Amino acid sequence: MSLFQINWIQIAEIVVVLLVLFLISVELFKQISRWRYSLSNQALEIKNLKLKKIKDIQNISVKKINLITNSNSDKEIIRPTIIFLRSNFHRILPHILIEGLASYGFDVISVKLIIKSNNKNDIIDMELKHVLSQILNYLNQNNINNSQRYYLLSYSKSNFPYKPFIIDINNMGIILLNPKVNRKNIDNFTKILEYDKATKKKINVIFSKYSYLLLPNYHLKRFNRIFIDRTVHNNILEMNTIKKGRKSFKYYETILLGLVIQFLEKN
Repeated sequence: MSLFQINWIQIAEIVVVLLVLFLISVELFKQISRWRYSLSNQALEIKNLKLKKIKDIQNISVKKINLITNSNSDKEIIRPTIIFLRSNFHRILPHILIEGLASYGFDVISVKLIIKSNNKNDIIDMELKHVLSQILNYLNQNNINNSQRYYLLSYSKSNFPYKPFIIDINNMGIILLNPKVNRKNIDNFTKILEYDKATKKKINVIFSKYSYLLLPNYHLKRFNRIFIDRTVHNNILEMNTIKKGRKSFKYYETILLGLVIQFLEKN
């Protein structure tokens, strides 16, 4: 008789495992299909900038540089360009922001790059400056862009030294999205704030209140603890927090885009 007995406990365990796998698959499908990876606005044009001289750098890996423009934008209104530094790790949010900013009328340069080593500060500064100059020179020489002035928008896991941008005369300000507040970046923040005393350029840091689920954003707490005096008493550094947002800004992309555009327009 035991040969024909059904082990209901084992079957129940298998059903539970299959159900969990199904729910995970549905969630992954929702994440992937929620946003298209191609631009939905047909007026937007993408041009890949293949800059040969950028290949000479050693400590920075430049994956791709794209220029996104809007053919319907008013050419008489000259807006600054947005240089968007990003990494390969984040894909959906940059895509949303790029399409939103370009649809609004900004020319956006999307730069995928990775810092290979964080131990060569001076060399990385020089190489970032080289990448920046090559991009701006290319746009100028080919009459692609109306404005040499630009804002830097950064959403990346890398520890970027922002000094090459803040000291550039063409730079109008910096926007950082959920930046890491580790030892390396604290030093980078301090340096650009010191430079900003003379340049008076604006820096906007936007954090989500949470990291994952209901876990508080550690980097937000640490940034507040270290730089709170500067955000309160300094009109150069501006900080915004999306109250219910999480690390990926999922479901709050429109609010984030609004904050970015608001900062760009008022400065």
